[in-house]
Amino acid sequence: FSSIEIRSYARTMGDAPTTNGIPVQLDWKYDPDAEEYSVDDYESYRVDVPRRDNVEMHMPPCHRQYLLMRECGFTRGEIKAQMEIVKK
Repeated sequence: FSSIEIRSYARTMGDAPTTNGIPVQLDWKYDPDAEEYSVDDYESYRVDVPRRDNVEMHMPPCHRQYLLMRECGFTRGEIKAQMEIVKK
């Protein structure tokens, strides 16, 4: 392959059990205007930008709920109902 396509996906409530709070996962919907780069350009960019570590990837439960309400339009009731489903 000679190019890399980077898509941006929407987020939604997840269905995987979590120790606390509502799980978040990628939705099937994505922005059709994907960014495309040559492999060489992408690799040269990646050298200057360090990868995030596990601490930077962690999202506290209150932040997950805030994102689902603000970005996705879910209500507290919908989030609570999904958390009950996930617990089962």
